[in-house]
Amino acid sequence: MRILPLCAAAVAVAALLAACGPTGGTAPLVSPSATSSPSASTSPSASGSPSTPATHPPIRKPPGRTQPPPAALESHQGTVTNGVEGGCLILNAADGKFELIGGDRTVLRANAKVVVHGYRTKGKMSHCMQGTMFQVVSAQPAS
Repeated sequence: MRILPLCAAAVAVAALLAACGPTGGTAPLVSPSATSSPSASTSPSASGSPSTPATHPPIRKPPGRTQPPPAALESHQGTVTNGVEGGCLILNAADGKFELIGGDRTVLRANAKVVVHGYRTKGKMSHCMQGTMFQVVSAQPAS
């Protein structure tokens, strides 16, 4: 009778230990060119000594995670209002409506007249859905 619980515990421990490995229990990621290409085999170089192919996996950049600012930043002046959705701040400026992303929230608050510097963002999603998304680099009260 004690054998069954003991076997179940052993299987559970083995599964946990296998999942704790450096690759999470899966085969390591290797560049396809390092395993299947004829150039990946060891061959003598011009000096006569064998060369070893690189076996590092390719570096992957997460899609849509970061976007560098453009060379020229934009400036907009207007009044900040609360968006329809909670947590959203909208700048009503003479040249359009902008959803403010980031920035100093002590300056960017409802009914404040401000000047913001930053850039328009593309490829991002927001629950605010009001105006053009604008990444704030700096903000100060309007004079």
